[in-house]
Amino acid sequence: MKPENVKCPKCGGPMTPRNSKFGVFWGCSKFPVCKGTRDSEGRSKEERRNFILNGESDEPEKEGFE
Repeated sequence: MKPENVKCPKCGGPMTPRNSKFGVFWGCSKFPVCKGTRDSEGRSKEERRNFILNGESDEPEKEGFE
């Protein structure tokens, strides 16, 4: 994902890639005033929740072996 395409889900401001002990994520450039984050795929917390609840997967369907 290109940094100029990633907007903060809380304030709409620009985001920057950051590192944590859990891996890479996007953090709002206005931190600590704004604590908006996105995962490494660019999904906000709400988008991740909907993704999990709807049972969607990033992986393509696997066909059975015959």
